[in-house]
Amino acid sequence: MVFAFFLAKENKALLIGEAISKKDYRRIVELVHKIPGVNRLISLRTMYFAAEDVLVAMDVTLKDGLTTDEIESVIDHIEQRAKQVIPYIRRSKIYVEVEQDSCSIN
Repeated sequence: MVFAFFLAKENKALLIGEAISKKDYRRIVELVHKIPGVNRLISLRTMYFAAEDVLVAMDVTLKDGLTTDEIESVIDHIEQRAKQVIPYIRRSKIYVEVEQDSCSIN
């Protein structure tokens, strides 16, 4: 009976879109803030689809004056950092949206 309760609880969490752990969430935030070129992390959303199937979506602002190649490099770096925290995540499930910052910090 206890095992059935445990399975029901875990399946419910996956069905309603459980987020990653708070510890992993904080690690991603810390790693993204350390990337040169990132001005600010606006939002970070995560959701499990299955035990090892995670979606990571984030909105960031970048420092002014970056070229297109530098922007692409920063986004690749963000994806690599997210993969460090969640090693089994597929890069196709990491979405980085670059936003314009209304309160830019230079």
